[in-house]
Amino acid sequence: MRPAVVALLLGLALALALLLRALGFEWVFVDDATLVFAPGDAQYHARRALYGFVNFPEVLFFDPYINFPGGAAISWPPGFDFTLSAFGRLWVDEPAAFLAMAAWAPPVLGALALLPAFAVARRIAGAGVGLGAAALMASLPMSVSYSRVGQLDHHCAVALIGAVLLWVLVRTIDSDRVSWLSFAVLALGRIAMLLTWHGSLLYLAAVEGVLWVAAAVTGRRDLYAVQAGSALVAVAVVAPLVWLFPEPLGGAWSAIALSRLHVTAMCAVAAVSGGLWWLEGRGSTRSASARLVWTLVLGLGVIAVLGLLPATRSGIEPALRFVTLQDGVGHRTGEQLPLFSFLGRASGRPVWEVWGLLGYALPVLPFATVWAAARERRPAAWVVAAWCAWFGTLALVQRRYGNDLGPAAAVGFALVIAAVAHRGGSIAASRTGAGVPVSAIAVVLGLLLLSPPVFGEWLPRLARSAQAMGKEPPLVDPALRTPAGSLTRFLEQVRQLTPETSGYFDARIAPEYGVVSHANFGHAVQNIARRPTPTDPFWAFIGVDNWDAAFGLLSAKSEKEALDLARQLRARYVITHASADPGGFEAWLHHHDGLQKGPRPAARHFRLVTEGPKGGAHIAQVLEVRDDESAGSRRTPGLDDLPYKLFEVVEGAVIQVRAERGETVDVELRLETPSGREVVWKGHANAASDGFARLRVPYSTSATSASSTPSQSVRALAPYRVTVGSRSVAVPVDEDDIQQGRAVVATF
Repeated sequence: MRPAVVALLLGLALALALLLRALGFEWVFVDDATLVFAPGDAQYHARRALYGFVNFPEVLFFDPYINFPGGAAISWPPGFDFTLSAFGRLWVDEPAAFLAMAAWAPPVLGALALLPAFAVARRIAGAGVGLGAAALMASLPMSVSYSRVGQLDHHCAVALIGAVLLWVLVRTIDSDRVSWLSFAVLALGRIAMLLTWHGSLLYLAAVEGVLWVAAAVTGRRDLYAVQAGSALVAVAVVAPLVWLFPEPLGGAWSAIALSRLHVTAMCAVAAVSGGLWWLEGRGSTRSASARLVWTLVLGLGVIAVLGLLPATRSGIEPALRFVTLQDGVGHRTGEQLPLFSFLGRASGRPVWEVWGLLGYALPVLPFATVWAAARERRPAAWVVAAWCAWFGTLALVQRRYGNDLGPAAAVGFALVIAAVAHRGGSIAASRTGAGVPVSAIAVVLGLLLLSPPVFGEWLPRLARSAQAMGKEPPLVDPALRTPAGSLTRFLEQVRQLTPETSGYFDARIAPEYGVVSHANFGHAVQNIARRPTPTDPFWAFIGVDNWDAAFGLLSAKSEKEALDLARQLRARYVITHASADPGGFEAWLHHHDGLQKGPRPAARHFRLVTEGPKGGAHIAQVLEVRDDESAGSRRTPGLDDLPYKLFEVVEGAVIQVRAERGETVDVELRLETPSGREVVWKGHANAASDGFARLRVPYSTSATSASSTPSQSVRALAPYRVTVGSRSVAVPVDEDDIQQGRAVVATF
């Protein structure tokens, strides 16, 4: 195939990759003022990258807005966010322009990942198969979902770095000698991975394992040399940074954040490879089996030494619990569900949605790759098969690792499709006497295998995106059609209706108060509302005490229990959502507005501030429906049209009423909510022996802190109506009385 034709087709594959990842842009860029990032980690990357852009070259290592009160070290290495901030400083001047640029970074990085996939497949089986791998990498649903527009997560960069590492392994092992380019890319690839993802040891295990096995099988001493030398270069760059960075989450030897453990692992790789290089030079390893034995002896020896050290052992334990789902996180996180249901663990979305029909072949992909490349007789095919075996196993257990499997899977499936197409073409030619183009068969096979996402997701999304490019303004706020957009709209209200907190762009200043919400909303609250939270998708790793207290508040059985926990967390506000676990304090607040329900009295210290957005999509749909920003148009049965509500924790004023001992005093207040609902707060108390009935009330009948936007906040329609027997009186209560807990005397 002519180089010009290859370049043209590769360019078309890049365009396809960008197109698929850009679909749904209308749910991200909903209007000139609002940018909607995907819920979860993307929100915090936006917060951290923006902090770096504003304060460049400062890096946010410790954030007082997470694990509030107290703050915590950020578990992610700074490479991804710092790189975004640096590029932003080069190209744009305003924060809004920077965030828009950042939203397009994932599609660009996702598209670039097909270049190393193309190079690997071309080296094994030629340019035609390489183009097939590029097309698959451009369109694998799992890879697309992790790098679509607005999905600002480091995983899009991790997949690209991983693809480059796979390419350099193939290039190194498939060549007669190691080049300086391979040496440099191995070193830089390790550095980039270490500085981008706190799970980098999973990639480094694959890289080092492949190099050790290849060196043992081939007896090439230069592979040991390049492995040891490039590992030492990585240590020389990363070690000073690790010592300069603040102590990471999990301690100095943490496996869940870049730490001394990672540097030590690289030193161990250099030591083992250096030892094997020395043994090979002495002639102590005459056969592949002997070299494998020495590799195991030295490698297991190093692992045993590290395992005996208390610091390294305690650092590794959280990572092992995470991978094995023993930390309580895996059963709450959709991306950690298995690809297929097994051992009592239910899978999430159907396999055909996240992988197409290719997903059903993932368990046998390593073997199919070796079979498909058998006629090529190249060691590179074994490298790809090993990569597929390692990350394929991880992807079967936790579907999130499908993103890391993507580049190798694209190559493996391209090889298999090409082999099947060759066989099919040969059979057709022998039976009909007419030749059938192998490339045509391969294209048809590829389209059939990807037909579920093509017809079920991409074509509908293409039609919606094309329609959104029209000039007619939408009749309905487009943000309300998606879970992420609805959450964004609500948190914009939260930011507008609550007092500003200090230190958002200066981590040295502690915020004044926090906001309690379900952990799934934490990063969005921090980024959009710009308010600190005790919990977020960093989970309990950043602070188990605050984690337990926050979820204890949401599930509390009484207002007193919830109030005590709110004070412990210095929480001034609580965000509730419509799909809250039934029976808990959060569900009562949300579905009953904290009003009297049966024997349960109305809340005295929690008052409704705002609600909405009316008609918006619920966050539950992110897990219930497909991983598609446009899926929010589907409704969740049983949930009302108010996905979120904001409650304020107040001291509450005390209305005092003179009455006969034991006489009942009733108090009620008519309220109007932003969605137009009228609700009535009711309470009652009996007069004590001193001749007074005292009742604490949470709502002011005068202007509140949200009075600048009355249409978005709850307001009293009249003063409190206090009734004793046949007598009643209107009692106004000022906001200062509510905040200070002062007594207000009702006189008849």
